[in-house]
Amino acid sequence: MTSASNFCVEYFRRVKAGGRLGHAYLLGGLSGDPAAAAGFAAARVILCPQDGCGACTVCRAIDAGASPDLHVLRAPADKRIIKVDAVREVILREASMKSHSCDQKVFLLVDAHEMNDAAANCFLKTLEEPPGNSVMLLMSDRSDKLPPTIASRCFRLRLTGSVEGTESLLDAGSVGAIVHRMATEPLETNLEIAESIGALCKGENLDQRRRLALEFLDTIMVHCRHGLEAKGPLAAVDSEILFDQIDRVADAQRWIDSNVNAGLVFDDFVTKFLLIQGAGGPIRSRR
Repeated sequence: MTSASNFCVEYFRRVKAGGRLGHAYLLGGLSGDPAAAAGFAAARVILCPQDGCGACTVCRAIDAGASPDLHVLRAPADKRIIKVDAVREVILREASMKSHSCDQKVFLLVDAHEMNDAAANCFLKTLEEPPGNSVMLLMSDRSDKLPPTIASRCFRLRLTGSVEGTESLLDAGSVGAIVHRMATEPLETNLEIAESIGALCKGENLDQRRRLALEFLDTIMVHCRHGLEAKGPLAAVDSEILFDQIDRVADAQRWIDSNVNAGLVFDDFVTKFLLIQGAGGPIRSRR
């Protein structure tokens, strides 16, 4: 299993166990078969009564492409366009029906950005009134090509990505160093850092403000994901803390996608990021 698939397994096991499974996720960074593989890994966890055991009838049906509760939509190889008829047939019709052998139904859209305008508008109707037992997994390495109305209704998760090349965002040093300091140093030493970062999200240009906020939040998520793999500046941070931060990043990105003021969203995110340190102490490390 790839690191992206492993992350999907661990993340969805966690949210499922906590009763916090959302109705739509935008999983970014992968396309084609690698995206499909990560999506199938997530679907096994969501549908399997044993959280993706790989051996039960549910998992075997998924692996054989025969699960009645997993519906996969992707563009034909020779077209690279997902049309509205496919969305109607695979998603709208099936979403209105009850699940068969599982508690949930999963709809996996591989390269979701390949939906044309009519298909995206049709799919949006399902997101606006999501069936209670359905989970939508949108896989895309071009999530910027999705309509904001779709992105804003999904929890974003970044499955791949490098933290290189982001140093220009901050004068105070690399993003990795900033994230590490925010995660490991006492609260009082981080207030100045938080203010300098937040200033990036409060410029006069609304589009630039939104882009910078999303970019920095995305970078924090990448660092957290690397930390879960025991790599990078957050390698020693407890995995539960890292998963909590990933959830907070996803929430903040969804609010920004919904056109909530980026500066206010970022202030709230940084405050919560710092508050997890408790009474001025650093985030606990892995034991």
